[in-house]
Amino acid sequence: MSKNSIDPNEKIIEELDINPRIAAAAQRNGYTTSWNILISSCSELQQKTGLSANDVDQLMCAVASYIVKPPLLPLNFPCSIGDTSEVSYVSSGCNAIDNILKGGIPFRGITEITGQSGSGKTQVGLQLALRAQLPKHLGGFDKCVAYICTESQFPAARLQQMVVAFHRKKLIPKKPFTDNLLIHHIPDMDSLADCVQYQLPVLVKKRDVGLLIIDSIAAVFRVEEAGEDSRYKTLQTLGYRLHKLAMTYNVAVLAINQVTSALSAHNFFGIEGDIVPALGLSWANLVTTRLMISKTNKCFRVNKRLNGNLDTREYRIRKIQVISCPWLSKASCNYLVTEDGVEDLQLNNGDIVFAHQ
Repeated sequence: MSKNSIDPNEKIIEELDINPRIAAAAQRNGYTTSWNILISSCSELQQKTGLSANDVDQLMCAVASYIVKPPLLPLNFPCSIGDTSEVSYVSSGCNAIDNILKGGIPFRGITEITGQSGSGKTQVGLQLALRAQLPKHLGGFDKCVAYICTESQFPAARLQQMVVAFHRKKLIPKKPFTDNLLIHHIPDMDSLADCVQYQLPVLVKKRDVGLLIIDSIAAVFRVEEAGEDSRYKTLQTLGYRLHKLAMTYNVAVLAINQVTSALSAHNFFGIEGDIVPALGLSWANLVTTRLMISKTNKCFRVNKRLNGNLDTREYRIRKIQVISCPWLSKASCNYLVTEDGVEDLQLNNGDIVFAHQ
């Protein structure tokens, strides 16, 4: 079997280009396949094999090099930033959002969605996680989705509510939505960086992952007690690995980010107001497409017939804007988050009213 089509459960430890001492320690403790090595954390491998941190790093790099074919394109992203003719997109399912993004979330670089708590960032992420699984004739890519949670439990109940709405609209994938949604909780920055370098490349190949969502990118860096220098280096490493993953495997990467207070109303991020995306310029320079979500001061009032009764509902109108992107002009649009998910604002179906403060 070639390296390009290796079985993750095949014993490869004796085939690795690595110090025999390291290979023997791994084999002695049952670490013989690419899968059981790469799904383990560095600290776990150290503890169970007695190897040093440097030895474990060599082991994981050797496994990754053995099973992962080299990228077909240079890593100094992007090769031709203005040419989007060959770029594919994951549709948001909302025409207004797709229009300002020229198709949706691109399979190129890192796309960031930032905004205040409660603005609806995760709602967009969940809808994208469902849309990517749809067959191509329904606007999807028939791909698995990897969803990494870093700060709270995955909103399974909300996802199921949206799944019901998708089924009602006849938007049904080949397999059940939950079968192709791979959820993982990662609490710290080092584990996140290791996951992106070692575990995700194997998972992408094994399960045909087309979309990676990290919710949220800032959480693991804000809670760390490590110094600024350590955080900066890990953030830079993570960004590089995400770009490499996106380019090598044609994976769309969505990073959901938090916001922090701005020092002035006009700041170097090109955003007017009293908030800016978290993680500063060190992260901003790694982001390819930056989007910001906010709530407006208006609601959309609509009459819905539920269980045979006419019910009046009000939904806060949301705004998404393109802050920066090499191939997109600055633009914004309004949309709604309803029980069914992220939807277009259809003015002929209701009335706009001011929100109750």
